[in-house]
Amino acid sequence: MQPQTYRMPSEDALQRLLKATNAARAVARKCGNDVYAAAGPLMLNIRLIAAAQTHAEDMAEHDFFAHEGSDRSDVVVRALRFNYSYRMVGENIAAGYPDVQTTIDGWLTSPGHCRNLMNPDFREVGFGYAEKQDTEYGRYWVQVLGVQH
Repeated sequence: MQPQTYRMPSEDALQRLLKATNAARAVARKCGNDVYAAAGPLMLNIRLIAAAQTHAEDMAEHDFFAHEGSDRSDVVVRALRFNYSYRMVGENIAAGYPDVQTTIDGWLTSPGHCRNLMNPDFREVGFGYAEKQDTEYGRYWVQVLGVQH
């Protein structure tokens, strides 16, 4: 059996994304009409990182922006591909943002993305990032949140 390959953003990018996400979760906020108390910090999970990175690269390679992959996969399928035994998963995507903080800020201004980010049931997170010139957005960001059984 072949060992599983895990594609990842740089360690520096992962740490910046984790720090910004956990800083956002540490503050009570309103997401649309829902009020969220501060939530506990998330921990990186390599399987979620792989699922997120794969989707970021797929969007960049095929020049699209959607939760559905070019192979029609969704976040559940992508998490399972990397053997993430989930009880619950969620996904935030962003495109075109120039850096980590503006990406996180963008998610916080979108009620659905904000709800995912602030959901206190999530315990783990993975991030993906890909850049490709001559695409509509240039930069593609993915955050996959989860909690295992």
